[in-house]
Amino acid sequence: MIYFIILFLLLFFTLIYDFLKVKSGKKMVYYIVLIGLICLSGFRYRVGGDTLMYMIVHPRLPSLSELGSNHAINEKLQPLWIFFVAVSKSITEEFYMIQLLHAIIINTLIFNFIKSNTKYIFTAILLYYIGYYGYFNFEILRESIAVAIFLYSIKFIKNKKWVAYYIISLLALSVHFSAIVLFVIPLLLKLKFNLSRALIIFILGVIFGVFFIKILFSLNVGGGLVESIKLYLDYKPTFYGLISILVLYILYPWVIYKISNYYLKIESNLNNFLNVYILIGASTSFFFIFFRFLNYLTPILFLFIAEIIHGVYRKGKLKQVGLTSGILTFIIFSVIHMNAYFSDTSQFVESSRWYSRWYPYYSIFDKEIDETREKLVIEQNKFQLKKK
Repeated sequence: MIYFIILFLLLFFTLIYDFLKVKSGKKMVYYIVLIGLICLSGFRYRVGGDTLMYMIVHPRLPSLSELGSNHAINEKLQPLWIFFVAVSKSITEEFYMIQLLHAIIINTLIFNFIKSNTKYIFTAILLYYIGYYGYFNFEILRESIAVAIFLYSIKFIKNKKWVAYYIISLLALSVHFSAIVLFVIPLLLKLKFNLSRALIIFILGVIFGVFFIKILFSLNVGGGLVESIKLYLDYKPTFYGLISILVLYILYPWVIYKISNYYLKIESNLNNFLNVYILIGASTSFFFIFFRFLNYLTPILFLFIAEIIHGVYRKGKLKQVGLTSGILTFIIFSVIHMNAYFSDTSQFVESSRWYSRWYPYYSIFDKEIDETREKLVIEQNKFQLKKK
């Protein structure tokens, strides 16, 4: 129920402040929403599949006084995350403190990014809540910190302050290996790119991807990054999977780019980031793990969609037409980004769905345990649990 209450509140604030352009109380409501989403994530209890996995490892990680021991090395975690956990443990051994500090960092940085790059703040926050809030806050805890750090660093890309950008990228890399992509993003931003080239990359990946996978498997190289890559190499896309890559990672952002630039003529200094999104999306046909790199760029996608929703609303000759178009755009977005949450997981636990990882919601104040979620996470992570 709490999820729907927040959803309706965000819809209301979007209507009041972005569509009707009411100014009174806007700043206060912005911070209330930020604090509310921080509390929702920070005070949750055993909510999120990856959260439960982090909770298993948590007791084995060092406190500040134990830093330098081999605990962290054995867990193959990045140094800044180890330090982050140690700081949390210096406050309290309870896992909720990690959740709270994590929620403060990523949501503050994401909200700041939104506020700095669009005037439709509550629309973008609503899209973030629907599309990625649960994923960033309940699942990919380490990677979402790296994503938030990257969003903060975009201002340095815009101003061509490369030393500052690469220092911050090193910071992100020390939290999660996937941040390696940040070191090539400035180069990718310079490439001239179009849909036909993306389709060529996609087709080449479909044809030759299996050979690249065999080469990587043949490399006798250790390390956390290589091990993480190899976990995803076992994934072999079905025909439906390849169509999904084509639609979600190539055509979907391309349509957003076209509508924004050619139909609505929205001015944005983030256009090239959409090109990079399409390029990386096309490359997932070679290595599926590349889809993780898209996490860094998806929040930018939300800004464009927010602009499009209001663009089609205001472009309509009749307000009814514009409103209908805006609502339709929002519905399409919701279906695309929420479809996976409703996927059936009965092969792991009877009568379960993917959203069972997040629903029902329990807090540290009641500390209830959902048996379906507990079983689902165990079944979905059997391989990792054996290693632990």
